[in-house]
Amino acid sequence: MPTVSIEVEGGVYNSELERVSDILVVDTGSRKIIGLNNPPSYSKKTQIKGFVFPSFIDAHMHLTGTGLKLLGVDLGTARSPRDVGLLLRQAKGSIAFGRGWDQESFEPEGTLPTRDILDKYVGDRPAIAVRVCGHMAVVNTYTLSATEVHKKYPSLVDLKRGILFEDAVEYTVNKLLETTSIDRYIEVALNELANAGIAGVSSMSCPPKEYYTLLKLSKQGRLRLHVACYPDHDKIETIRTEEDTQVRLTGVKLYADGSFGAHTAALKEPYNDKDIEGKLLLSRRDIVEIASRYIPSGLRVATHAIGDLAIEEVLSAYEKLGVESNGRIEHFSISPDEYIDRASALGAYIVVQPYFRIGDWWLPKRIGDARTRLSYRFKTMVSKGVKLALSTDSPVDPYHPWETLKAAYSECATVLCRKEEALAPREAFRSYTKLAAEASGGTVSLLGEIYRGAPLSSAAWTPVSPLTTKWHGPARLLEDLIEGSI
Repeated sequence: MPTVSIEVEGGVYNSELERVSDILVVDTGSRKIIGLNNPPSYSKKTQIKGFVFPSFIDAHMHLTGTGLKLLGVDLGTARSPRDVGLLLRQAKGSIAFGRGWDQESFEPEGTLPTRDILDKYVGDRPAIAVRVCGHMAVVNTYTLSATEVHKKYPSLVDLKRGILFEDAVEYTVNKLLETTSIDRYIEVALNELANAGIAGVSSMSCPPKEYYTLLKLSKQGRLRLHVACYPDHDKIETIRTEEDTQVRLTGVKLYADGSFGAHTAALKEPYNDKDIEGKLLLSRRDIVEIASRYIPSGLRVATHAIGDLAIEEVLSAYEKLGVESNGRIEHFSISPDEYIDRASALGAYIVVQPYFRIGDWWLPKRIGDARTRLSYRFKTMVSKGVKLALSTDSPVDPYHPWETLKAAYSECATVLCRKEEALAPREAFRSYTKLAAEASGGTVSLLGEIYRGAPLSSAAWTPVSPLTTKWHGPARLLEDLIEGSI
């Protein structure tokens, strides 16, 4: 058996940042970790500086959307609707795609871009500018005509202004993607994620075309990550599943509500800056009915819930279903003690995005101080025994692990970055590795910890100690670092 023993100067750490070894023994044929310490005398030896720890797992992100953003235009610097149009016309490729605008940063504040702006600056080519949250977008006249999204979702399209909400956004993006290959988008996303020390992801709202592309890349040996696919529940019946060592259709995605930014997160009381309560997309009865179709076959149910009304409905549905580890609640933004206690008792995974603490800097204006203080309470969740998994919701927020960790440690300046809700490094790493892998399921569950028999991709490396909240440095997958040695 060809083996290599890797002596790690800074040590090998588990998911709770406990030092467990100084040496990893790797089978170079299967690319699996076959030992910790005590390497066989015949193994090839190599040394590396730095520290080895479990590779990161992003438990909630969007692969195709991440690739689109990487190859499209970042609209995060836009400070007016006109800026959105000017930036979007720089997009390359067949689709003029951009993401990241936020009307809260515009002058005048709150002014939305419209299709007239896109018509003026982009003209007659497929064009869509998605808000940072992903729950709102603006398109040009060409795109409205080509997709006829206003006929599919008349209540979710402001036809005069070309503004889309909720399901209409995803529908339009997918219709535009039907006209082009998405291989490049996915490969770019996978490579960038792997280069950041991420070995596995849950790809949410994974459309059929993405799933089939991932299978193709895996068969061709071009898939660098393990992927758990969660298609929207109304799309899963159209997918023909296949067995694969790196890709698996693991669960279904449901939406109980929308987002704070689009005023569509479902609240028990009206928004502070608008006399509406958002939109409840699925009631507890709906969730029970839908989830009951899939849980018996072993599929997981991941339900998006941001507002307190939506979270209440999901908790009640899951309690009736008795989902335990088969259930996930995505975002869980407004979280009073009662909700946290119920989530802990359930045993469901709560999948959060620490960077929302930075991106949602405007939240007090939107929902008021009292509800803001009940949002993003990561430390309280962990202390009450919640199975907390970290993620980024990329392309909504940056996929870089160190950006996520800074926000988890409350190393940020917004009112949401409360020190009393900061995670300690051991808590954050456990939630970003072992628990994120468990929450993802499928072949991603093979990752998240360094153990005998684990894939080599389960280990990552950093040149600086990850043991303190000051670590925000680079990470790489260990197999990429030592490629020349094996």
